[in-house]
Amino acid sequence: MVKGYGYLDSTVEYQAALRELEDRYGNNEIIASSFVKGALKWPYVNPNDSKSLDELAIFLSECEDAIRSIDSMKILEYPDNMRKIVSKLLLYMHDK
Repeated sequence: MVKGYGYLDSTVEYQAALRELEDRYGNNEIIASSFVKGALKWPYVNPNDSKSLDELAIFLSECEDAIRSIDSMKILEYPDNMRKIVSKLLLYMHDK
């Protein structure tokens, strides 16, 4: 996406690329919606699938970081949504 601005003067190129990134990724509501949908629709982690468990852990860490800066992400902290997320884990992990 940013490569297309390479033909411009460097000061103009930087500002144009920054605007493009802001337009595409700067809407907190869209970002929050994407995180929430991803967390609630995440597939169940199967036993002996450490890769899937690791991917979920990384994604939930990203969600935790986003909750600190995007108010609408706090919906993931609602008890019903927490139960849905925890249900993705293996049974012995639910209490932890």
